[in-house]
Amino acid sequence: MNNEDALDENDSSLVHLHICTHCGHARKREEVGDRELSSGIVHCPECGIDGPLNIEIQNFPA
Repeated sequence: MNNEDALDENDSSLVHLHICTHCGHARKREEVGDRELSSGIVHCPECGIDGPLNIEIQNFPA
């Protein structure tokens, strides 16, 4: 079995997201700037609070 065999059709939409630790707002990796990534401090556009980089692998949000 290889990695392709381990994934079923529902897993094809997995993406890595930054999840705000304060409000739970999800941002795709492409939306997080290089400066935020390198510092590890991310500004949330939803709640306006800065917090630690929190990457999770999830299904693409609806």
